[in-house]
Amino acid sequence: MVMGTLMYQQAMVTFDWVSASTIAAIMVVITIAIVLLMTRMAKRLNPMAV
Repeated sequence: MVMGTLMYQQAMVTFDWVSASTIAAIMVVITIAIVLLMTRMAKRLNPMAV
């Protein structure tokens, strides 16, 4: 199941706001980790770039 859909169902259908906010926080952490990883890879592959 897609995480966004699961988060919506947890909040709006089952009224489980704690699970929905936990899923949202996990999604934010994963997104930040991916951005940091891709930034490091880009700097390593192209050291001349800013």
